[in-house]
Amino acid sequence: CAFSFKKKNKEKKHTAPPCLHETLASGVSLFICSLFAYLGFSFFFFCFKLFIIIFSLNSS
Repeated sequence: CAFSFKKKNKEKKHTAPPCLHETLASGVSLFICSLFAYLGFSFFFFCFKLFIIIFSLNSS
């Protein structure tokens, strides 16, 4: 967004429209990325917990 805004600024110095669509798209992608990161982290934590339970059952 910043790059295209600078590009637009160089082309039209007086009328620089705010790139709302790109900001919205980046916000949505950021939200999706954070959601996937959260899901991946919780899945990893679940596997770790499961491994600990299995390990403790096997040792005893």
